[in-house]
Amino acid sequence: MYNYNQQCVVSVPHDECSDEGMPMKLFKISLLTALMLLGSHTAVADDKCEAKDYMKYGQESDYARIVDSFYDLVAYGPDKHRVKDGERGLADAIEFMSKSEALNNFGYSITDLNGDCIPELIIAETFKDETKNCQAIYALYTIHNKSPRKLYESPIGELFCFIDNTRFFKYTSESPDTFSFGEFEFVDFGVPIIKASDFFFNEVDKDNGKIRYYHNTNGLKNASTSEELNINEDVFNGFYENFKVRTAYINDLKNFAQYGGELHVIHHSQNNKKDLAVKLESSSELGTNYSKYSVFTADHNGPKTSVLISSSTDYVTDFAVLSLELTDTDSEGNYIFEHKPVYTTKKLYKNKPLLIKMTMKGNTPVYGISFKDNSGKTRYYAFYRSSDDSDVELIEFNENTHTDKK
Repeated sequence: MYNYNQQCVVSVPHDECSDEGMPMKLFKISLLTALMLLGSHTAVADDKCEAKDYMKYGQESDYARIVDSFYDLVAYGPDKHRVKDGERGLADAIEFMSKSEALNNFGYSITDLNGDCIPELIIAETFKDETKNCQAIYALYTIHNKSPRKLYESPIGELFCFIDNTRFFKYTSESPDTFSFGEFEFVDFGVPIIKASDFFFNEVDKDNGKIRYYHNTNGLKNASTSEELNINEDVFNGFYENFKVRTAYINDLKNFAQYGGELHVIHHSQNNKKDLAVKLESSSELGTNYSKYSVFTADHNGPKTSVLISSSTDYVTDFAVLSLELTDTDSEGNYIFEHKPVYTTKKLYKNKPLLIKMTMKGNTPVYGISFKDNSGKTRYYAFYRSSDDSDVELIEFNENTHTDKK
């Protein structure tokens, strides 16, 4: 039987629980809540792992595709960005925000939460609301078998906040009068399974309209597998405040307004320009170095980025401009695209470049090129904006890491 008169307040060790009455406990909850709000919160464990430890399981840049996609969601909104698995909670949170609000109020952190030398990716709100005392996490990922794996995605009406290491606070609102909350812990960060150590919920009795209160340790809102508590609304709300005050802020979150695709730069360095069969230049070279050129406008969706591309030798054959859709990464962290040609020419010449005008949406490549090099091999490249948005780079993706869009 759950002894609610023995519930420990905030972080008092269980062996220090007393038999004092509930009013005194609620007073302590309020007092300790106020004291904790005045202090600073530390969210993550000290990282004592060396760089080589991360190499066993993948680098931080393995999260680049995921962070890029979240950035695009925040920067362009769910109406212009196809919401992917893991992004639904954040999409709902920013639905009625301006771009500036969304970029400055949400962000990411890549840090080892539980000290196993495997970095986790946290997508969360970056502002600190001292009145709420619970920093909402919208998605959580880890590295498993050298690839990112989603551990958690926030559904509508749920609040998920960090406590420490593997422990989190979860609150779900079902109606104005009923809600559930509790402390959950990841059994193993390698698998997306969490268990409840304490879980409370209330529900309306359909027969008499009375609100009943329940407790269990299975995390399921099921009265038949839970213990009904003989308490009132004030005590139930006191339990809720007791759990919520244990949460901690994640101090090293970086908001998306500061993000410039640096994770991709780490993992996907630009190919050596001397070895490329094509040459990528600024459109400012027109009129200076070239008297003849062709023009292709890829879309009419917004402000254009213009690049000039030509052959490094006399010509390359079977040249195409590609429309790209990033779908995944392979086990080595290489891009996997769906793509289709939107412009083709049999030969691209050294002295007659192609001026490509395109809309580059955030940090995720949406256009690229393909051509046959001097050996007859078809090469594939994606246009990627540099980390400071000042330049455009070519990133090669391999023939065996793409799928053709039918």
